[in-house]
Amino acid sequence: MNAKSTNFMLAVATVMLGSRADLHKLNPDEHSLGLVKNFTVTNDKSSTDLNQGVQNDLVFSMVTQSDTRATMEVYEYTAKNMGYALGLAGYQMEELTGSPYVSSAAGVNGADKTHTLSVDSPADGQAITDGSYVSIRYPDNDNIVIAKVSDASTLGTGSLTVMVDIGTDVIPAGSTIQAVTILELGSTKEQEELAAKVTGQLADGTWVTLLCPRVKLTSSFTAAFSSENYGNLPFEWRNLKVLPGQPHYAEFKGTSGKLAKDAVKSDRA
Repeated sequence: MNAKSTNFMLAVATVMLGSRADLHKLNPDEHSLGLVKNFTVTNDKSSTDLNQGVQNDLVFSMVTQSDTRATMEVYEYTAKNMGYALGLAGYQMEELTGSPYVSSAAGVNGADKTHTLSVDSPADGQAITDGSYVSIRYPDNDNIVIAKVSDASTLGTGSLTVMVDIGTDVIPAGSTIQAVTILELGSTKEQEELAAKVTGQLADGTWVTLLCPRVKLTSSFTAAFSSENYGNLPFEWRNLKVLPGQPHYAEFKGTSGKLAKDAVKSDRA
């Protein structure tokens, strides 16, 4: 059979995740997972059959299950993406910006496991507040200390106090101090339910859009430090049916998502 169209599948996809209430607000600038490869969505149906007679002739069959799943490889290890992989509300995490601080002298150890650091004052210094966490990377080796900020009120005048039990070790001058995002491993909290939108073009430039109002990530977190291949987060989600009273119920009643295909092709992005 000869081809009847140019609607061939050779493409990449833009995958967006966010709050369930924000399904139609999802956009690449705010919600994209970044570089994603091998995005695959599948819909598998199962039927229950009714047979009769000694030969068990099939007389009726009814679809009793329709399961939609998506799998992909996510390559950017941002705080949001790692949060999603851990079952957290990644859309609530902000990527930290600004310049880190550098200690100008050796730290002063306090008797209460605090360490007072003299630091520079970059014009665009990171926003560090009391109770937040920072990483302190020593200048001459790979040692990094994670400490809780106990007093950031004097940061503007070149001083920061943190708390961490490192014994009699003194934080050396030239250490780099910067804010960190803390992600919990091993939590047994119920995973966050999300909304997903995926856009992509077929080989001829025809756009296809996938809308999923209620998904739950079922994959595990993976971080492989390898010098041979780029690591990726193997995302997998499962679509759930929207229940009465939940966002977008009227629009998606009886379904777990919608697939929209443009009528004609557009110029390829």
